[in-house]
Amino acid sequence: MVTLKEFLQHASNEPKWLYEKLQVTHQRYEDHLDDRKARLAEEELRGQTKDGEIVLLCRDMEEVKQQLTEVKTECDAFGSHIAD
Repeated sequence: MVTLKEFLQHASNEPKWLYEKLQVTHQRYEDHLDDRKARLAEEELRGQTKDGEIVLLCRDMEEVKQQLTEVKTECDAFGSHIAD
Protein backbone atom coordinates (compact mmCIF):
# COMPACT_ATOMS: atom_id res chain seq x y z
CA MET A 1 0.00 0.00 0.00
CA VAL A 2 1.21 3.48 -0.84
CA THR A 3 1.14 6.27 1.70
CA LEU A 4 -0.23 9.68 0.86
CA LYS A 5 3.24 11.16 1.13
CA GLU A 6 4.62 8.60 -1.37
CA PHE A 7 1.73 9.23 -3.73
CA LEU A 8 2.21 13.00 -3.60
CA GLN A 9 5.95 12.56 -4.17
CA HIS A 10 5.30 10.36 -7.21
CA ALA A 11 2.69 12.80 -8.54
CA SER A 12 5.08 15.73 -8.21
CA ASN A 13 7.81 13.76 -10.00
CA GLU A 14 5.44 12.56 -12.74
CA PRO A 15 2.92 15.36 -13.42
CA LYS A 16 2.07 13.90 -16.84
CA TRP A 17 1.04 10.61 -15.18
CA LEU A 18 -1.19 12.47 -12.71
CA TYR A 19 -2.71 14.56 -15.49
CA GLU A 20 -3.51 11.41 -17.50
CA LYS A 21 -5.12 9.76 -14.47
CA LEU A 22 -7.20 12.87 -13.83
CA GLN A 23 -8.27 12.93 -17.49
CA VAL A 24 -9.38 9.29 -17.30
CA THR A 25 -11.28 9.97 -14.09
CA HIS A 26 -12.93 13.04 -15.59
CA GLN A 27 -13.91 11.12 -18.75
CA ARG A 28 -15.45 8.33 -16.66
CA TYR A 29 -17.39 10.95 -14.71
CA GLU A 30 -18.61 12.58 -17.95
CA ASP A 31 -19.60 9.17 -19.35
CA HIS A 32 -21.49 8.42 -16.15
CA LEU A 33 -23.34 11.75 -16.40
CA ASP A 34 -24.17 11.11 -20.07
CA ASP A 35 -25.50 7.64 -19.22
CA ARG A 36 -27.58 9.07 -16.39
CA LYS A 37 -29.00 11.82 -18.63
CA ALA A 38 -29.86 9.24 -21.27
CA ARG A 39 -31.59 7.02 -18.69
CA LEU A 40 -33.56 9.97 -17.30
CA ALA A 41 -34.61 11.04 -20.80
CA GLU A 42 -35.69 7.49 -21.59
CA GLU A 43 -37.69 7.26 -18.35
CA GLU A 44 -39.34 10.61 -19.07
CA LEU A 45 -40.23 9.46 -22.58
CA ARG A 46 -41.71 6.24 -21.19
CA GLY A 47 -43.72 8.32 -18.71
CA GLN A 48 -45.00 10.58 -21.49
CA THR A 49 -45.93 7.52 -23.54
CA LYS A 50 -47.86 6.10 -20.59
CA ASP A 51 -49.58 9.47 -20.08
CA GLY A 52 -50.53 9.50 -23.77
CA GLU A 53 -51.86 5.96 -23.54
CA ILE A 54 -53.94 6.94 -20.51
CA VAL A 55 -55.39 9.92 -22.39
CA LEU A 56 -56.29 7.71 -25.36
CA LEU A 57 -57.88 5.11 -23.08
CA CYS A 58 -59.91 7.83 -21.34
CA ARG A 59 -61.12 9.10 -24.73
CA ASP A 60 -62.04 5.58 -25.79
CA MET A 61 -63.89 5.08 -22.52
CA GLU A 62 -65.83 8.32 -23.01
CA GLU A 63 -66.77 7.24 -26.54
CA VAL A 64 -67.98 3.88 -25.24
CA LYS A 65 -70.00 5.62 -22.51
CA GLN A 66 -71.58 7.87 -25.15
CA GLN A 67 -72.40 4.89 -27.36
CA LEU A 68 -73.85 3.04 -24.37
CA THR A 69 -76.05 6.03 -23.53
CA GLU A 70 -77.27 6.19 -27.14
CA VAL A 71 -78.02 2.46 -27.23
CA LYS A 72 -79.84 2.65 -23.89
CA THR A 73 -81.93 5.54 -25.21
CA GLU A 74 -82.75 3.54 -28.34
CA CYS A 75 -83.65 0.48 -26.24
CA ASP A 76 -85.90 2.57 -24.02
CA ALA A 77 -87.59 4.09 -27.08
CA PHE A 78 -88.02 0.68 -28.67
CA GLY A 79 -89.39 -0.71 -25.40
CA SER A 80 -91.88 2.15 -25.17
CA HIS A 81 -92.89 1.57 -28.80
CA ILE A 82 -93.51 -2.14 -28.13
CA ALA A 83 -95.46 -1.39 -24.94
CA ASP A 84 -97.84 0.87 -26.84
